Amino acid sequence: MSLKHAQNPVIQALLQRRSTPAKALTAPSPSEEELQLAIECGTTAPDHGALRPWRVRVMQDEQRELLADAFGRAFARLNPDATEQAIEAARSKALRAPTVIAVASDTRHDVPKVPAFEQVASTAAFIEHMQLALNAMDYGCVWVTGPLSQTKEVKDALGFADSVDVVGLIQVGTPSVMPPPRKGVDLAQILISK
Repeated sequence: MSLKHAQNPVIQALLQRRSTPAKALTAPSPSEEELQLAIECGTTAPDHGALRPWRVRVMQDEQRELLADAFGRAFARLNPDATEQAIEAARSKALRAPTVIAVASDTRHDVPKVPAFEQVASTAAFIEHMQLALNAMDYGCVWVTGPLSQTKEVKDALGFADSVDVVGLIQVGTPSVMPPPRKGVDLAQILISK
């Protein structure tokens, strides 16, 4: 890349961003101060109407067990014939990384000029800003959701209202291995010229 901005640290951070598989995330986790800084970075996301739809819950250590239990209960309810092994596999999803940051959109439907999809999109941008900040602090993370994240059991465990949309369960820790380099994208496949 020959552009004069190509070596800008922000540009490089964006081009080098990778998700780290949850099973490769280990301790240490971000400190409380680092988490607050990452969340503050999230709040710079575009936010039409300044509605601040973002809701965040950080779960570490034994708190992850509450989330794991909720995953297990939700999976068992949705899959009445599930084996104990399958239920335990669902539970384990909350325990892969030392920190889970749950981010939801508390979408308002009483502001016609800001449709619901914009509020959810703002929450997605919040997550990406937060992930970039965590990466800049040398932490790895991966954004996961799945159908269990929208269940009453999981929302209750997270302290979220039933009405919110859980947009991401961000698993965070120190990478034990570095993810492989990202494959380039052929921009011709995504740019529309006519």
